[in-house]
Amino acid sequence: MFCLRLCLRLRLLPGTRVSDVSRHSAHKLASLHGATKLPPNKTQNLLYPFSGLEAYLDRSVDRTPFQLFHPSVEDMVNAEKLFNASPTHKIDYYVSAERMDHVPALRQPEVCFIGRSNVGKSSLIKALFSLTPEVEVRVSKTPMLVTKIDKCGHGTLLTNLLSLQEVVKTRTSCCFPQPLLVSSLQFLGIYLLRCFICHLTGSIRLTDTSQIRAEASD
Repeated sequence: MFCLRLCLRLRLLPGTRVSDVSRHSAHKLASLHGATKLPPNKTQNLLYPFSGLEAYLDRSVDRTPFQLFHPSVEDMVNAEKLFNASPTHKIDYYVSAERMDHVPALRQPEVCFIGRSNVGKSSLIKALFSLTPEVEVRVSKTPMLVTKIDKCGHGTLLTNLLSLQEVVKTRTSCCFPQPLLVSSLQFLGIYLLRCFICHLTGSIRLTDTSQIRAEASD
């Protein structure tokens, strides 16, 4: 297993302004601004990937476990600010370490990406920081060799999602019970994952969405 220890400097300094990404090298869907220009159903699917699979679930299946983390678009916008570098908000490479005993002790919150080789960890990190393309994220010579999530049909993807949720429920003790669907190639779920990371590290405070959820269920 390969473990990447990623330290995020996610503190927005006073006076930081939000602007649309104008760098030519940034992907057109790197920002929510680009995603919202798409047709509403495509935007919804990019922001909340589970919504694209919900129609394939039987009515008897409880949707709640798939929507435990369901931030508002405003929350995602606030999270996006922290992944967009500016003169007053720096995003820097910190250090590489081959072994855990080489990793310096830090006070900042840290996020760890764990997985087998060439399954898309570096590509995922590159997509997360695509708003700051000048921050180099190295990928292998054959990036995204394993792209089954981008090629399988809705039925297979939903089956795998349910199986993964069952593994989390029965074989783990501290995993977040909601799997997050993400595609580095299509930017599916990237905005949601950014928001989840910011929420997990205490970098943003989510708005109260309980009323919105209640209205949606009526």
